[in-house]
Amino acid sequence: MHADDGVGGVAMSDFRDAIAGSNVVFIVGTGLSALTSERAPTSTWVGLIRSGAARAGRLNVKADEKWQTMVDTLLDFGSTQATIAAGGMVAGALRELGPGAIFDWMKSDIGDLEPVNPRAARALLSYPFPILTTNYDTLLEKVSGREARDWTDAAGFHEVVTRGSQAIGHLHGVWDKSESIVLSETDYANIRRHPSTQALERAISALKSVVYVGFGSGLSDPNFSELLAWHAQTFPESRITHYRLCRTSELDALTKEHAGTNVQPVAYGDDYADLAEFLEAHSPDRTALTINDAGLALDIFDQSRQELMRSITQDSVLVDAGLADADSDLTIPPVLLPIAHANYVRERLRREKKSEVERVDPVDEVSSHDFFVLVGDEGSGLTTAVKWLTAEASALLGAAAPLFVRFSDCRHRHRPLRVAISRAAQASGLIRDKSDPVPSYVVGIDNVNPGIRVADAVLGEAVSGEAIVTVIGCRQGSEDELVSRLRRLGVTPRVLYMGRLRRSDIAHLAEKLAPGRGQPLADEVVKFLDAEGLRRTPMSVALMLFLILQGNPHDIKNQTSILDAYASLLIKLGDPHTDATRLTENDLQAVLSNIAEYMIWEERASLPDAEAEQQIAKTIARYAWTANAREVLDVLLDRRLLSNHDGFIEFARYTYFTLFAAKRALKDKDFRDLIVNDLFYYEPVAVKLAALARSDEDLLERLAPLLAEGLDERVDQGSPYEILPLVEVTALPPVREEEAESGSAGAVSTRVDNDDDELEFPDPSATGSFGLVRSEMLVTARLYRTVRLASSLLRDLDQIEQLELKQAALIQTLELWGRFIAALSADESLADLRNAVSENLPAEDEDMNDADKERFIDFLVRSIPAGTALSGMEATLMSTKLDAVLDKAFHSGQLTSSPERLTGALFFYYLQRPIGWVPKVRTLLQDAADTWIVTHFFHALCQDLFAQGVGSDDDEDVMELCKDLASRGRSFVNADVREDYLNRYGKHLITARARSKQAALGSAGAGD
Repeated sequence: MHADDGVGGVAMSDFRDAIAGSNVVFIVGTGLSALTSERAPTSTWVGLIRSGAARAGRLNVKADEKWQTMVDTLLDFGSTQATIAAGGMVAGALRELGPGAIFDWMKSDIGDLEPVNPRAARALLSYPFPILTTNYDTLLEKVSGREARDWTDAAGFHEVVTRGSQAIGHLHGVWDKSESIVLSETDYANIRRHPSTQALERAISALKSVVYVGFGSGLSDPNFSELLAWHAQTFPESRITHYRLCRTSELDALTKEHAGTNVQPVAYGDDYADLAEFLEAHSPDRTALTINDAGLALDIFDQSRQELMRSITQDSVLVDAGLADADSDLTIPPVLLPIAHANYVRERLRREKKSEVERVDPVDEVSSHDFFVLVGDEGSGLTTAVKWLTAEASALLGAAAPLFVRFSDCRHRHRPLRVAISRAAQASGLIRDKSDPVPSYVVGIDNVNPGIRVADAVLGEAVSGEAIVTVIGCRQGSEDELVSRLRRLGVTPRVLYMGRLRRSDIAHLAEKLAPGRGQPLADEVVKFLDAEGLRRTPMSVALMLFLILQGNPHDIKNQTSILDAYASLLIKLGDPHTDATRLTENDLQAVLSNIAEYMIWEERASLPDAEAEQQIAKTIARYAWTANAREVLDVLLDRRLLSNHDGFIEFARYTYFTLFAAKRALKDKDFRDLIVNDLFYYEPVAVKLAALARSDEDLLERLAPLLAEGLDERVDQGSPYEILPLVEVTALPPVREEEAESGSAGAVSTRVDNDDDELEFPDPSATGSFGLVRSEMLVTARLYRTVRLASSLLRDLDQIEQLELKQAALIQTLELWGRFIAALSADESLADLRNAVSENLPAEDEDMNDADKERFIDFLVRSIPAGTALSGMEATLMSTKLDAVLDKAFHSGQLTSSPERLTGALFFYYLQRPIGWVPKVRTLLQDAADTWIVTHFFHALCQDLFAQGVGSDDDEDVMELCKDLASRGRSFVNADVREDYLNRYGKHLITARARSKQAALGSAGAGD
């Protein structure tokens, strides 16, 4: 029967498509060697082992008749393990004779094999795809003249699997390299751990369909059983189909054998001899493929994916600093949460019928959604996550290219996103001219700012465009507006939030940079960051690692000081002997500062190369230096402070841009006036200016009108400040079994128990505020930008002597945070965000009834504004240097004048936790109304704080605070009922703490 005559017809069609798409790797077994050598006895595994056993019997006295019988018995038994055991016995007996015995055996039995019937081999070799083999022979090399590369040659082997070489890749060794031969179980175990095998898995699992040739039915070749185990590990998801060529008579049996897997048998004919004709008939049309310099078909989709993944590492500050190679494997899945600050509500929801809000699996996400909005703060790894999901979605789809564009690249007036996509496709080699149609693609759009006018056009194109999957990244605080616009355009996106690093994540990265020192380095990084209340973002962690490894952690006081120290060291990295500019570090900083100033005056995020050189020349002339402008520009590009993006010069990172602009503002009065006269617009520069100056009272005074304007915004208090009705408690119900088991008192967790690899790496951000129209921004967006600006200035202006000025600003800032919560809660766009988030929440617990689900969703979505504010305060306001100012504000009696101000104060106390903070919080709450945000959200935060342990000095105080909060909004029929209620509640808290400690021990410190 011919292979196309109905049997396996669907598989045959799929096989043709795979071959035509060039996304193929061949793996060859002994069946092809047997066919090519006209059934030479030693061309098969069993034949080779029997021949080797006979040789051992002649040369090794230990290989006696009893030994020979054991080998024969194992081979006759026929199982994979038995055959491998027989091979191990033969290899062991021969190795006892000396190092040359294996080579002599292989040369005699394998090396001397000749291609008597090369037709099938030639047909296979005509395919422009990588060829790997489990065979030890070099028959394919003899037919083709190609070289052999085996797994012990990591570089050569990598070239084979990545299509950089036409050599034949030997998975289990080649006969003329004895050390490469894999025969025994020990050999197989060693190869599984070898870097070459791991590289193979990474390269092939990136999407290539595997075609197995020469592996017939039966267990005569144990290598195939090993391959199947490897295959199941490398391709755990059935997203790509792989093929096993076989005879028609084997098709039914192999179809059953591979049922439930992604391996599809394809019949090539009735006889072994039909293989050659089958391969000849299906050889792809080379004119329809892109052939690279090695003579192999180039998979442009896969190449685009690899380039995008490689860019994640190349954009890391660790590569900038020379601590990691640009080819290092630093790409790992990002940490994603289904809701902002899900860690705050995790334990709460566990109590509610054991449902949890956990980190999501990014691979599962791209398998089940096609439109994403990723939300993260600066330095959170947002760009990395956008790139990663874009590449992963492309891999899942197969014939779809991953295209990454920056929102700032969408500059064209007509169809800005389409133009940016065409340019990205052209840069990736997918199209030759920007007017060519773009093939199927997945698009990632980074750093979308809905407050800029072009956003409407970009979002409209994103919804109506041709992308199969769309991933949009945005900064936290703008996601509600972004999601609302998308829903009005007819799309409900999957909203995901960036997670944060833990000590174990930092140790994981540090170990890559300094093997054997990961944990001590992580401890030092945490010490520096925690001392100043700085968040463990990927950017700050990477910068601190660099500074520590350079032996120069500097005077770390804030995020800007870390960045300043890093930029200073980056400038010094060049070789002074090859630096023809002869400019000092301060000189180069002056050049960068002048470029940043010019860009801001001109409101341009980048300059044509010639114009950038011209501006450098003007700086050189201004200072009467003798340096060459072109050479200076090249040095700054080489040291990765500037970058060339499509012929335009820009700062390699947005943070560099704002840093050097702030440095210039310190020295140039006119430029400083531009910044401080419009703090709102130039907020990113103003924040760094404050951090560098630290004692600029004028900056804080200029903040007052902005704060007053924010507090004058008309905002309804909304549901967070809803006064809850009084609940009368007349008697307590019996303790439910599930409550006794869980021991949870509704605590929310600020840590996660599991400790997966989840490190994201820093990446460059797009340009900032140019084009921002304040009057067109939503109230929530204006408030969020204002209050983050005020918080950052309060934190970083730590050397201002007028404490009354700081106290007044702090009180207003805390109230504005509370006002922001109300504004976001009342914002109509939040309803769209709530719907988008709640549709994907894990509320499917089988014991959860409709009422429980409703409470589950209600608590979660009502927590979004409070969680956003809490995160914003943590990122911008935390500093131990504000403790004294907070204490003065407390004693002034002004922190309880409104529910919004009280809420801001409670959140700040919770984050800061200065000495003696709990009694002050209890005092603030004495006369406070029973609002939802206090009774539920703040209560849940405090419960978690006790469950996680806050230190022996505060434990009892926190317990009493939790009891105060638990009894709020309740009236008890008598004192006994109240005492019983609070005692039971206290026991629940203690049990929750014990369970938390046990979980922390089980996760080996993952939570810190």
